[in-house]
Amino acid sequence: MEIGAYIAPSISFLDTYTGANFNKYTIVIPAKTDGGNGYIPSYTQEQLISMLNKCQEKGIDVQIQLPESLLSAGYNVFTQAYSGIDFKDYSSVQGFFIADEPTWGQIEIIDETYASWYNQNYANSDIEFYVNLLGGYSSAMGPVRDANGNILYDENGYALYNDATEEQKEICYQAYVEKWLGVFNKINSKVKFFTIDAYPFGDNQPGKIVVADVVNSTDENALTAEQLYEKLAKRLGEDCVLNELPAEYERYVGTSWLYLNYKAANNAKKNSMIFGAYMQAFDEGGNAEVHNTRTYRLPTTLAEMKWQAYMNIAFGAKKLVYYGYDYTDNGTYMTEEGKPTPLYTLVQQTNEELLKVDHVFAAFTNWVGVKTFLGENSAQNEAFDKIAEMELDQLTGVSGVTSSRDLLVGEMVDGEGRRGYMLVGYDDPFYGNKTEVSMTFEGAKGVIIYRNGQR
Repeated sequence: MEIGAYIAPSISFLDTYTGANFNKYTIVIPAKTDGGNGYIPSYTQEQLISMLNKCQEKGIDVQIQLPESLLSAGYNVFTQAYSGIDFKDYSSVQGFFIADEPTWGQIEIIDETYASWYNQNYANSDIEFYVNLLGGYSSAMGPVRDANGNILYDENGYALYNDATEEQKEICYQAYVEKWLGVFNKINSKVKFFTIDAYPFGDNQPGKIVVADVVNSTDENALTAEQLYEKLAKRLGEDCVLNELPAEYERYVGTSWLYLNYKAANNAKKNSMIFGAYMQAFDEGGNAEVHNTRTYRLPTTLAEMKWQAYMNIAFGAKKLVYYGYDYTDNGTYMTEEGKPTPLYTLVQQTNEELLKVDHVFAAFTNWVGVKTFLGENSAQNEAFDKIAEMELDQLTGVSGVTSSRDLLVGEMVDGEGRRGYMLVGYDDPFYGNKTEVSMTFEGAKGVIIYRNGQR
């Protein structure tokens, strides 16, 4: 399991990074635009080489990122600003981060400019060619299109964006993913993977809970219910009673998250690629000037961080990347200068647990799919309904499953044909609800169970 972070390191950042138990990559952003007047590298060639050497000393693998503005302009920083660097000479270089959430047009630029460049210089090397796709529907980045690629318009002649039907959005998203995979299949890379950044946790009070509210603790609930209600009361101006959230406050797990993961995981499997996913470690509403209408909430418990990891692993993820929008004390798990925030402890503890069972994840190389089960008192789960047509009909070697609460099970196979199952209770992990599960196996000689990093 590769565990990394999307953040550009300063020199002081590197020790903080290694202390959080990341075992793979961070991101170095090599260039930026200068107000439209030219392209100014964030690092000179000499500074970038120095950074690569320091990462090498710390055992940190690096992705070299091409910023969106340079991608759109067709400016290849690798052949211009850094033309004197052969990245194969640096063991710290894991690969090139060619695009973050590319648009339709940017995928075409990648095809025209960077596919052939990579194949000419780094084909079949250990240097990866990597793109992160927008986990949401591509209509969020451009007009909604039908199955034939035609832009859809409303009665006033305006292109449809967010007001498209769910069916139209799904058609658009699938076409977007397939267009990218068509380009990616041209890349002669030893290891092929892509990630999506779709996030599960939301509330209807952007910025109400920030990183400063998290209490460092080894307990599963780093911020207790009492502390959360007290802080909410101060922000919302109401008295909060334990176990009774204010009437206007709503926290939830997005219903489209499972669907987006399944689409990405299936596309990766179909094209012999590796699925990876981003982890939500931010409250996007915390930066009110920029994101005052967004509803992503800050994870405030260890359970929320671990739940994301295990859910993504159930979908076959072999790479996990922690993401934060706002690198301030109130934004994510560490500042850009390398100062740990309170959320850092939860990231650290999650990674520590994952690495304890990394050998188990590594053994199960083939992901089969996912099966859902409603809890004994559950009549419907909207998120489950969205993946009903994609999920497995049944789990191999399992004749029966009962669960006290809604349950998701990912099935995988190791090199010797043994089955593995990742079981995750499907409800908001903040509340710490326990899920009791009974599974009946057919013909099994034995069962090995791992929970919370322990056999």
